[in-house]
Amino acid sequence: MLGTMRQHRKIIIIVCSLLLMTVLGGLIYVLVPKYFVAQQAERDNSTKCKSYRALESIAAALYKEDPEGTEWLSKAKEAEKRRKQHKCSQLVLDR
Repeated sequence: MLGTMRQHRKIIIIVCSLLLMTVLGGLIYVLVPKYFVAQQAERDNSTKCKSYRALESIAAALYKEDPEGTEWLSKAKEAEKRRKQHKCSQLVLDR
């Protein structure tokens, strides 16, 4: 009788452990992406990312004026450098 009680206790502990791991895994699966989205939004709202977007807009405007010019290209390269450096979301412009 004592042996079967220990056997049942082990099974209960294993089932509870699996249930706990499943619940924790689900919470991580739901909460981690929200955390990363919030962190990215915070970075994108920073002054550094705003300066990247402004420089990217300037490069786009220069490109529209003179697609063969080199000034827009240097501005675009500088903007891309800032975007990568400060981990900003990429700005998509209609060119």
